[in-house]
Amino acid sequence: MYETFLTILNEYSSQGHIEILHRGFDKVYAFKKFNLNTDYNSIEQFGERLFFFGEKSKYFEIEKYDLEIKLDDISKTIFEKLFDIFSNLDFDSISPLFYENNKDVCRYFSVNNQDEFIQNIMSLDEKCRTYMRNYYSSILHQLDNNDLKKESFFVSSSSEFSQANYFSFGKKGIVINFWNWKSKEHKCNFDNIPYFDGVPFPNENETSVFGAIFPHYIYSFEHDGQLYINPALFDEKELEIILYTGFEIDQTDFKNKLQKMTSYKSYLENDNDEFTEKNL
Repeated sequence: MYETFLTILNEYSSQGHIEILHRGFDKVYAFKKFNLNTDYNSIEQFGERLFFFGEKSKYFEIEKYDLEIKLDDISKTIFEKLFDIFSNLDFDSISPLFYENNKDVCRYFSVNNQDEFIQNIMSLDEKCRTYMRNYYSSILHQLDNNDLKKESFFVSSSSEFSQANYFSFGKKGIVINFWNWKSKEHKCNFDNIPYFDGVPFPNENETSVFGAIFPHYIYSFEHDGQLYINPALFDEKELEIILYTGFEIDQTDFKNKLQKMTSYKSYLENDNDEFTEKNL
């Protein structure tokens, strides 16, 4: 059944409808998120929690009063903060090719253009402002060395399993396998707004996932040469429909369990691609 599902996934991926993605991380880090200890808890216990809670960004582990940027904020203040972060970046420490391809954009953020930038951003409607807030945040997420990284609301993943495996330190770590539907084309006019050419580290084939990897779209994870399949797969009959709906997962008492069994301070709800943050 698992192999059949993989065949369907690969078919939809080859047609450009979905992305098959992988996220790798250290086992200690992974267990800690679920209040587990690698000395006393098993990989099976980790799997039970992963397939129930999913994987969330660092943003959801931080107390709200410590956050500099809120998930739903698209105010003038947020874009002033983003401009300030970009203006203080050490572009000499990033990929030379990315810098070379984006010299004009880097210079734009390094000179006194903030008023013009804010005016152009605030002239956009809410949906386009949200898109740009997330776009700039995703670039900062991938750039690493900046104030936003420690509270990023993006989750790193890669279309290349080998890259995810690298970040999991091989067999010592954990690699999550999941899928995402390709993003819809935005319909915004960004002619007067700086836009980067490419991504900071193209060799990593990174896809920055907004907010969370929901358990409904995690089909398996791998550790120490072993494959652990989402048990919800075996309850499904129409495998192709799962691509659209995700797995059916009984998340009864989700909020209470999240508070007791994880390090998260809040969580994300997705209603037809409308994301809402919920506090514990």
